Amino acid sequence: MKNTFFQLLTVAFLFSCGGGPETITVSPEPLRPSAPQDTAEIRSSEGDEFIHISVGEFSPIESMDPLFAESNSELRIIHLIYDGLARLDDSGNPAPALAKDWEVNNDSTRFTFNLRTDVFFHDVNSFSGGVGRKFIGSDVRYVFERMASLQVPDYAAKMFENIRGFSDYHREQTYVKNAAKRAIDSINGIELQNDSTVVFTLDQSSPEFLRNLAHPFASVYASESATSITPPIQRPAGTGAFYYVTTDENRHVLAVNRNYYGTTPKMNRLDIVSGLSEGDLFQMFARDELDALVELSPSSISLVADSAGELTNSYSENDFQLIKTPVQATYKLFYNEESDQKKTVNLFLSTLNVNNIFENPVLGHITKHSIDTTNTNETKGGKITIAKTAHPSELYLINRIMLRAASLGFTASMNDSYAITEDVTFTTRTFPNTTEILTWNTPLFMLSQNNFSGIQINHEPWNMDAAGVSVSEEL
Repeated sequence: MKNTFFQLLTVAFLFSCGGGPETITVSPEPLRPSAPQDTAEIRSSEGDEFIHISVGEFSPIESMDPLFAESNSELRIIHLIYDGLARLDDSGNPAPALAKDWEVNNDSTRFTFNLRTDVFFHDVNSFSGGVGRKFIGSDVRYVFERMASLQVPDYAAKMFENIRGFSDYHREQTYVKNAAKRAIDSINGIELQNDSTVVFTLDQSSPEFLRNLAHPFASVYASESATSITPPIQRPAGTGAFYYVTTDENRHVLAVNRNYYGTTPKMNRLDIVSGLSEGDLFQMFARDELDALVELSPSSISLVADSAGELTNSYSENDFQLIKTPVQATYKLFYNEESDQKKTVNLFLSTLNVNNIFENPVLGHITKHSIDTTNTNETKGGKITIAKTAHPSELYLINRIMLRAASLGFTASMNDSYAITEDVTFTTRTFPNTTEILTWNTPLFMLSQNNFSGIQINHEPWNMDAAGVSVSEEL
């Protein structure tokens, strides 16, 4: 199928900052991950056709723990497995999910959530007998206390520090390592009135609070699935439209939750393939082993899309469709204030033209932010070191920045560690004492087979809806 695809010229992808482009040749040789062994858990309704969908993600999915997610790819799979108190509706506004409704006081600092009483966690081995228990209010309090604990990253905690007592709980968890010496044992701004009523009190009104509750970081999961011995969560126990079955090498297998209280997706099994090279994913897609590539990497967009965001002639001859979703992905570069390289950084930023970093304008735009320029009268280039990242889009951005740095007389390299030290100039992750200097907003493109439709990504890059998926007969 699609022999024209295999006749295309060799594709060059920029993967690393030190070794230049890696050449990937698309060939018709089979590349099929071995079939998962746990498919006996997946059943179709009597008389119904078994619908099996496979999609590819360019960024590796290394965690399905809501608090350890670091990419849109991970946030999307988490969004499918878990629910929060709220979700985003078709207009992008917060709507009820695990909370069937809520009441807000006059100054918008007290939110009373009335929880659904007909929701059960997925059946996983974390529960006695492998049968999921009922969702109750204490599950909500648990996930927020875990969010503020020292055992997890701080991404989610930054979103909810306005909850009364949250910051105090978080600081004590972070700085008082001996649990026996801690004086704060709960977040006093989260009150359980009963199993189906939870009250949040904020320090001050926040227009983003309900929307933040719809974010995958605020997903609700069972405490049985999260132990203090083996973070992050190894076996997801959520309440979402899909439940986790197994991971076989680079293939994550999900099945539809037939007991879901919301709209049940029109399929049985969803495979998400990640962690492969861009070339390997394209080969699988070309052989019709993948129904869609959910979020194309910048290298792939430059390969298949012209400056107007349409498929190039070479690819339009095949049975593919390129979809520009209505959302943008955002990537950032931060300056490490502790590196004491303001002179070098300010000279670099003042000479860097962000308008010519990308050859293809369809990749979006970069905004350059200024930092304090006091006593920074450097007149020639210097050394720039960037903390490690494995994300394809971040690597693409860094490659382009390094090329520009070299042309401007700077030397640039990538560190071996994700962490920052005094020798690291830039990082793609936010840490204490870092300042945002570049913001890249890029459209989110999806490439799919022509006979495939129904995956929607709206309002946020993680807000993927697969309820309306359909696959027609081959055209």
